[in-house]
Formats: sequence, structure tokens, C-alpha cells
Amino acid sequence: MDGVDKIRPSERASSEVSRFDQIIGNSPALEFVLSEVERVAPTDSTVLILGETGTGKELIAHAIHNLSARCGRPFVKLNCSAIPFDLLWRSASCIATEAASCPARTGV
Repeated sequence: MDGVDKIRPSERASSEVSRFDQIIGNSPALEFVLSEVERVAPTDSTVLILGETGTGKELIAHAIHNLSARCGRPFVKLNCSAIPFDLLWRSASCIATEAASCPARTGV
């Protein structure tokens, strides 16, 4: 499937097991982000990570995954730019409203 990569735990580099192994820096902004990672990782909440290209969104996603109860399961990376905007918007609207008329529920 385009835009989706599954990374199994056994395929990860051994250095990737630590908490924030590949995140480098010590600014107040980064310290705030890492504290938020520690706050949301133990929850079952959905997290939307936004940022410019090259800012480390995937590293933050890996850190959340590594600190979560799901750390033994595959990490699924989804490139939202590979999904047509209309489909993404309809899917997000369905999730927010739990509407019975959603494409996923009606087979559309």
C-alpha cells in the first residue's frame, strides 16, 4: 500500500530501543516536546504530529511508540500526503462524528 511502511521490532537497529536515542538537542522547546512524548505515550490517545519537512516528526512518533505499551508491536508509518485530501478529510470527519454513513461503514 502506497505511503504505509511497517517496521517490525525485530527489524529495528538495537540502538533504537532506548527512549530518545536519535533525538539530539537540549533547547527548551525540545525539552517541552519530549515531556509531552512521555505524557502521551502511556495513553491510548491518537496523536497528530505536525511540522515542517526535516523537523523530526518521525523520530517523535518512534519515541512515542517506544515508550508505549505497543512497543513490542509493529510501528506503522503513514505518509498522509499519499492519501487524497478528500478521502483523508472524509475519514477524519467520520472518526470525529462516528457517523453511520461513513464510507468505511457503507462500503463506498
